[in-house]
Amino acid sequence: MKQNLDDLQSGQIMLVVKNDDGSFSPLGISPSQAAILNRLLGSFSGSEPFVVNREVKLVIDK
Repeated sequence: MKQNLDDLQSGQIMLVVKNDDGSFSPLGISPSQAAILNRLLGSFSGSEPFVVNREVKLVIDK
C-alpha cells in the first residue's frame, strides 16, 4: 500500500477484503476512487449515521 497504515488518523475509513483463509487484507484504491467513496458515504451518513462496533477489533499483523 502506498499509505502506511500507521498514517491513518482516528475516524478515517479503511476498506478491507476477506481472504479465503478468513484473514483480512487492506484494499488499495486510487485518490479519485477515494473521493467518490467519501462523497457516497457522506451522503449515507447524513440521514442515517454509521455506527462503529467497538466490541469488534481487527488487529493488524505487519
